[in-house]
This record gives sequence, C-alpha cells and structure tokens, in this order.
Amino acid sequence: MVVPHTPRPLSTAQLAKILSEELGAPRYLYRSSDKREGYGHNVPSFPITLISHASIADITTFAGSKVLLRSAAEAGGGLFSMLPHPVEVTADKSGNYFYRVSFQVRDTMCYSEGASLDAIGESLGLPKVEMSETDYRDMGLVLSRDPVRYTAYAMRDCEIVYRYMELFCGVADVDLPPTAPAISAQYLREHITRECLGGDSAAFDAEFRGVVKIDAGLEPVDDGQAFVMGRRYESVSAYSRELSAFAADAYRGGLNGSFAIGWYPGVSYDHDIVGAYVLGLSAGFDPDHTRPFFRSFLDEDITLNDLGDLMTAPFVPGFGYVHFEFPRDVYLPSIGVKTDHGIVFPRTSEGTSGVPATLTEVVLALKLGATVHAERFDIAHTKPGDGMLLSAYASLTADRERAEATYGKGSPQERAAKLLNNSGYGKIAQAIDPKSRRDLRTLSMEEMDRSSVSSPVHAAMGTGVVRCIIVAAVNELKAAGYTVHSATTDGFITTAPLDVLEALPLYGMRDRLAKVRSILTDGRCSNVFVTKHVNDGLLNHTTRGNVAANPEGVLARNGLKGYRGGTREERAELIGRIVTRTAPLSYMANQWVSPADMLRHDEDFHVTLVERTSNPNFDFKREPDLSSMHGEMLTVAGSSVLVPTFETRPFDSLEQFYMHKDAAKGRQIVSEADYRAHDRRAKTGGRERYSEKDLVRFAVTAHRAGHVSISPLSKLRGSSRIAWINSFLPEGMSFSENDWKNAGRAARKATLPPPEVYMDTVARMGGTAEVVRVAC
Repeated sequence: MVVPHTPRPLSTAQLAKILSEELGAPRYLYRSSDKREGYGHNVPSFPITLISHASIADITTFAGSKVLLRSAAEAGGGLFSMLPHPVEVTADKSGNYFYRVSFQVRDTMCYSEGASLDAIGESLGLPKVEMSETDYRDMGLVLSRDPVRYTAYAMRDCEIVYRYMELFCGVADVDLPPTAPAISAQYLREHITRECLGGDSAAFDAEFRGVVKIDAGLEPVDDGQAFVMGRRYESVSAYSRELSAFAADAYRGGLNGSFAIGWYPGVSYDHDIVGAYVLGLSAGFDPDHTRPFFRSFLDEDITLNDLGDLMTAPFVPGFGYVHFEFPRDVYLPSIGVKTDHGIVFPRTSEGTSGVPATLTEVVLALKLGATVHAERFDIAHTKPGDGMLLSAYASLTADRERAEATYGKGSPQERAAKLLNNSGYGKIAQAIDPKSRRDLRTLSMEEMDRSSVSSPVHAAMGTGVVRCIIVAAVNELKAAGYTVHSATTDGFITTAPLDVLEALPLYGMRDRLAKVRSILTDGRCSNVFVTKHVNDGLLNHTTRGNVAANPEGVLARNGLKGYRGGTREERAELIGRIVTRTAPLSYMANQWVSPADMLRHDEDFHVTLVERTSNPNFDFKREPDLSSMHGEMLTVAGSSVLVPTFETRPFDSLEQFYMHKDAAKGRQIVSEADYRAHDRRAKTGGRERYSEKDLVRFAVTAHRAGHVSISPLSKLRGSSRIAWINSFLPEGMSFSENDWKNAGRAARKATLPPPEVYMDTVARMGGTAEVVRVAC
C-alpha cells in the first residue's frame, strides 16, 4: 500500500518507478549523457498489469493517466488495454539509468458480467469492509483519523480483485486475456483444433469458419518508414461466401415479447431454457464449406418435402430471403423481422422486399401451416458427426459440473465456470451484425472486428434454434389451453408447470435437443427447461416489465431502478405506481462520466446523480385483442383499481406494427379506455407521409440490397459519395456516413417498403427500375 505524503496524486511515472524498484525490473544505461537519445530506444519492457474493479474510477486517479486511458477500450462496464502502454522513468539521481515498463489494464467487470465488487467479494467469502455514506464522501478524512480501518478497507478491495482474477486465470501475474469471453473463445478454438481437427491450427478457420488467411500486400508502419505484410480472410469457396453472407443477414438476437397483458392473480412459472445459447449452438450441424449446396431455391415455394429428414432439418445450416404468410389462427409466427424497435413477428411479410431467415425458422413455419416463398435460399451440405461446438461445450459443461461438485453451486469456482460456458456465444457472434465502439485514441466510432471464432453460420443457427424453441413451446402451450405471458430471449412466463413443458414435442425438435442435452451432461440429464421463479400473482405490462407479488417471484422492472430487495411491500408499491401512473415513472440514478468525455473535456472521474424516467407502456410488438379485454380488480394502497387485462395476436404486417407504435408516441396507455382510444388512432391515423430523406434512404438501401442498381453509388467512395447523395435532398436534410452504413444492415434491407414507394427516387438518382440479382 502506497500513501503519498502530499495531497497531489501519484503520477503514472512515479507508479512505474515504485513498482520497478519493488518488483526488480531491469535497469538500463542511457547511451549518452543526452537523455533524449535514449528515450524510446529498443530495449525490452517490463510488463505490469494493473488490475482493478471499475478501472475508469481507479486508473484515472493517477496524474498523467489520460494517456494510459487512450490505450484502453470498454467492455462489460470495465476497461481493458488494447495495446500495452510504455513508460520510461529515470532510475537514479544521476540520471544515467532508466526503467522501461509497459502497463496494461484489466478489469474484473470484464470477467463478471458487470457484477459489483461487493457481490464478487461475498462469492469469495471476502466481504468488503463496512464504510458509511459519510465515510465515502471523504475517504481522505478516514485515512487521517483511522488509518488502520482505511488500510483494512483498501487492502480487502485489492484482495477481492486479485483472488477473483487468480481464480479465473490460474495465476494473476501472467498476460491475462482481456475479458471472460476472450478466454472462452480461446478455449473453444483450442479444443476444436485439438479434438476435432487433429491439432491443425490452420484448419480451424477453413473447417469451422469457412475462411482462409491470405497475404494482402505490404502495409506501411512507423509513418511509412517500414512495411509489414498485411493479412486478410477470404472464403474457401463461392458456396461458403454466399452461405456466410446470407447467414449474416439472417442473424438476429433473442425473441423478446409480451403476449398476455394485465394482472393475473393465479400461479405462474418463469421457465428458462437450460443453457440456452450453449444448447442452440451445440444442436446445429457444421456446414461443409467446400461442397455445393444440398439445395438452392430461386423464386419458388419451399415445402416440407423439399427438406429431407425433418427430424434433423431444423438444425441444418440454411439461409436466404423469403416471403411468408401464416394462417390467421397461428398464435406466434416463427419468422421474425428486425426493426428499430427489436424483432417483430408479423403474420405476413407484406410490405417488405423479402425477410432474411434461417432454415430452423422456415421448417417451423411450414409445420405451423405457413406458405414460404424463397427469393433465394440455400441449404448447405453438412459434415458427419454431431458438430464441433457440441464437443467443445460438452467439455466446458463438464468443467462447470466438476466445479459445482467440488466447491458447491453458487461458489466462485462454479460461477466462473458458468460464465466461461455462456460467454463464448458473444465471441462467435462478434461483429456479425456490424457494431461500433469508440476508439479512445481518436475518440471516433469504429466498427468492431470479428473475433478469432466469429462465424455467421453458427451464430445465426444458434440464435435461430433458441428463438424457435420458444416459438414452438408457446404455440403448443396455447393449443393445450395454457396462458403464456411473456418471453425474454432464453425463457418465458406461463401457467404451465415444468412437467408439461418437458412433455412438449416442440414440433419435432425435442428429440435432437434432448440428445444434445444428454451429451452435454454425459448422460445425466436431457431436460430442456428449468424453473427459475414461481409467481403468486403477476403484473405483466410489457416485455421486460413483469412483477410478481410474492418475494420469490419474477421481478423485471423495465429499466426502473430501485426495489432491489424485492420485498412484498416493495413489489406492491411498484405495481401500484405502474397501474395508476399518469406519466413515465421517474427515478434517480448515478451516472458515471464516460472515458470519452474524460478525454474530450480533460475531466477527472466523477459520478453525477441524475433523474431518469422509465415508460411502462405496453410495447405493441403485438396487436391487443380488444375482444378479450376485461378489468381485473387490484387493491392499491387501500383502493381498488381495474387493470385492463387482455390477450394479443400478431400483426398482419409490419405496416400495422408501425401504425400502432406511432399512435402510442408521447402517451400513457394505462386504462381500458386508453387502449381503445389508441386502437382507433392506430387504425385511422396511419403513418406520416415519407420524407424526402426517407425516400432517398430507401433508394440507397435497395441499391445496397441488390434490388436496384444506382451506378454512382458503386463508383463513388467516402465523402464524395455522401455529397452526391445529399445533392438529392432539400436544404435542412442531410445523409451521413452512418446513414450509409445503416443502409447496408440486414434489418434495413428487410424492412424496405414496397418498390413503388421509392422507385421514382431511384429513377431520379439515375438508377434502373428492374430488379437486379447480385451474387453475394
């Protein structure tokens, strides 16, 4: 523990010198008396890793740390170094010797899904030392008045961080991977290479990802004074290129939606899919990237007879663009459409130019009675065996079960193994759907690169399987007379108990899923679901707004802070606020200054108490069924309130969905009268007329989707292209580089309006009116 004898903060240079002396770093002699000649010359750096919890609050307490901050990136609420940060300091008073160290930052928040240090300490049996709110406001005063208590507090925090990282990485004084998902990705790659590919590390990219690394020519470094050979990835075949492109378009996240809204006084259950994404990823078969497609559909209907073995077809890689129409009695369609408001599951694809879909969704759609017409759809040949990810995840699951058997469920070891098990999905799906993050060196937003295990095929298949498990279960439960209230990615709330769920055939998917679960657990368990909460009285008001009356029940607050204890009294107070509101609910929250703002405005770290709001309105991802609406009596603070309670149904089209979203803007929809007035507005008001920017955006998106050809958009680049697009917009409207990037996203391509809406604009921009097919 280092305590300065001055109120001035330690500098990173002082820290480097103290640690170099304490840890025995090598000293180097300057080559001449002119120190400037020695600075930065090529000697080995002594590596030092600074580990903390919430590093933005810790590393920035050092003077000069802004340069160190610029070398970091954010993940999971924490910071990690992108590259080591070198620091040179003189080693003696003569100035003839110096130390050269390189700092890198690691953060326990990147290994704990953002858990608090208090929670991590409790899991390790190392509780934080108690401090009062008064203490926290002036820790310097605690240090001066009670140095023993201050030291115990500070060193316990350090011990929690060190022991947790030691647990995660074996020892804490090695070159640590930056995040838990990075460790998981490394494990998956090494296991598959060793156990499935005979130890051939080069084979992983070709066999698993369908790409090979090739030379991309010399690239300048050090301001053009030297050159290195660049590398890039190319698909191993034309089939792999098209399959991966369609898979990237079909990749979507979880199914999140509410189906039965209002107050439900009886018993209900919150069930989860056991290890949802592990199960989804493990259930899929691996594509053979070198072979022609098993079947391609071009402007034709898809039928079940075209798909081979229907027991395995839902788990075979297949992707493309389709139009669909489900029967009116289907409760939950299986093909979702990405929108700016999340994934919506309409009854038809009306109003779109084709929706990207996985074979899993198509198979389930056909079994639900839908008609599916393919614009273009490809089904891959698969490799023999059960899949490379199944082998890797079986090994990870075994590690977790050993940790649970040895140290107990909920132990730090078991929780660490669980996190490694679940976090690999994020790396498999990294940058499949383009995402940006801020580069703290330049403060600009840059697109993330794909990881060493990124695979559009496996990511799209894994998430598609998980969505379809829920879709299948919801439809079968409704057919059996049960109520399903809400679904959120890996589970749902329903009146059906666990034994009913485990008996569901899941439209033919159950056998494969049970087999995979059995392999993952070495034959000990084949259950697909687990019960997380039992609710005795439930307010279900929107997708992530589910509040049970009993303390053991579900408590999803839709972003509203507070009510952490979840006592019966807290829940009753929260339910009362929701059902009697006249405006969005407000709450106070601590807002941490961002790393970017610290650098942009040269600010020190600080936390600001701000007022925020949460709107508990139903999200209208489905249409309220007003014929089922009735009032359920609920007692709130001694008064009786009628809570509108009703079923929902899928919208017939995306246009209907947008009409309902627009009609809800700026309003609180609480009572039955509010819902009926909303329905009238949605059905009579319609959407606002498209703006000129909308029409230009549609034209650009159609070009990027390959539906039309606008020649200048293919020839121009960068700012010249943006300036040309803006020449078609009136003063006061502008099209940005981000608009160009967004126009290439699958979600935008899938929600294009019918061509007649934007074809005049295409013609005005010099485009061709006929549909152009572009090879992916």
